[in-house]
Amino acid sequence: MNFPTFVVAVVVFGAFFAILARGFWNKKHHKSSCSCSCGGCGCCASAACGKGTAK
Repeated sequence: MNFPTFVVAVVVFGAFFAILARGFWNKKHHKSSCSCSCGGCGCCASAACGKGTAK
């Protein structure tokens, strides 16, 4: 493996692990990507949300 290939691999894996770490951090701090704004995410397809239907 030559140096440019190694640099690209480090950048790609770094980006992957940064995205993964951000997801774990958001889950730990109860942040969600849900746009339902119901406060009880994980329920958008359920009656608890009141806005969504099963997708």
